[in-house]
Amino acid sequence: MERLKHLLRGEQATLVLALLLLCVVLSILTPVFLSAANLKNVLRDASLIAIAGIGMVMVILAGEIDLSAGSVQAVVGILAVLLLNESGSILLALLGALVAGLVIGLLNGLLVTRAGINSLIATLGSMAILRGGAMVGTQAVSIQARVEGFAQVGTGYWGPLPIPVLVAAVLLVSFYFVLHHTPAGRYLYAVGGNAQAARLAGLPVER
Repeated sequence: MERLKHLLRGEQATLVLALLLLCVVLSILTPVFLSAANLKNVLRDASLIAIAGIGMVMVILAGEIDLSAGSVQAVVGILAVLLLNESGSILLALLGALVAGLVIGLLNGLLVTRAGINSLIATLGSMAILRGGAMVGTQAVSIQARVEGFAQVGTGYWGPLPIPVLVAAVLLVSFYFVLHHTPAGRYLYAVGGNAQAARLAGLPVER
């Protein structure tokens, strides 16, 4: 009961109430809103943003910002499709995309922690470079995957639920556990709260 009262007093309660009110209004305005097909579409669209948002939360908790996330997604998507078309392997394309995103994120991190560049400036620059590279590399033309099964990653279903929704749910639970029940998560909060105090406490702030 006490935990429920605490949640109702928090700022999240306002957001939840606003969401519920919006759902009620939309369900009154159009009967299609609460249909199963529309709810699945809304969940799929929201899950794609949530997957990127989970990573952004980690950056913000550390007291930094990343403006290059959208451009990173574009470059990683292009690389994934190119690998897919060359190899015909969906697994290789997905692994290549994850490695590419990891390398770009690592470079952004090194610019901030080793080169001493403000994260706003560093990621603004990488955003421009990545976006320009994506435009030049594709000649600003959409490239299509030639392996039919690849589309199932974003549009397919596992049982009644869209695959992206399941991926977002797994990531949400995993990162919640990391942030609240592991030393790494507590270190992240400490660094974002006061980097100098965390450094004096012996935490690996730059890492």
